[in-house]
Amino acid sequence: MVDDEQAVRDLLAKTLTMADYDVDAAPDGASAIERLRAVEYDLLITDLKMPGMDGLSVIREARRT
Repeated sequence: MVDDEQAVRDLLAKTLTMADYDVDAAPDGASAIERLRAVEYDLLITDLKMPGMDGLSVIREARRT
């Protein structure tokens, strides 16, 4: 999951963890791309409007990876 707001990341991570999902959270697009290159994920949840790299750019890069 990628979101620039800590409160949103915390809430979503807690909710998904309580539903028995393994969650990895990144604070920005660049960090998310770095993690996507190192670990294989089944699902990507991203905020669309973030400073720097926006969510659509993260999705495009994830598809290339």
